[in-house]
Amino acid sequence: MENEPRPEPYQLLFSVYREVSLFLYGKEKTVKIARFVGIIQGLGQVAVIVVKEKQKKACYLVSTNLYLSALDIVNYCARRWKIEQMIKNLKQPLGLGDYQARNLQAIQRHVALVLLNYGILIFLKILRWLKDKTVSLDVSIRLLAF
Repeated sequence: MENEPRPEPYQLLFSVYREVSLFLYGKEKTVKIARFVGIIQGLGQVAVIVVKEKQKKACYLVSTNLYLSALDIVNYCARRWKIEQMIKNLKQPLGLGDYQARNLQAIQRHVALVLLNYGILIFLKILRWLKDKTVSLDVSIRLLAF
């Protein structure tokens, strides 16, 4: 036993990764994930999930819910991506944050018009898809708006 070669530390690290296929950011992807539990000062015990895609830097996700599996945490973050994308579309091309009114009613009307515009663009996206099923539903709102 003493004469057996010890594995290098980096060899042990790679063995904790498992390869999974999941729907991330609008596409089916195969990634390697690993879950580690540690302590972060001020947060206490946390689960750190490392997500590695081929040819890309690792992504680190931190969760205070130690009962969730690594796959569940990655799926929750992937779902959150759609919300982030919508907010970015509302702010940038549709101008949600560009109002300069101080009157509450004017701000409410601006927000309502931006959301109405967003809804119309989503409706146009669906109509375009119904006409031609080869067109992807992943078409960006930016492409429809401008």
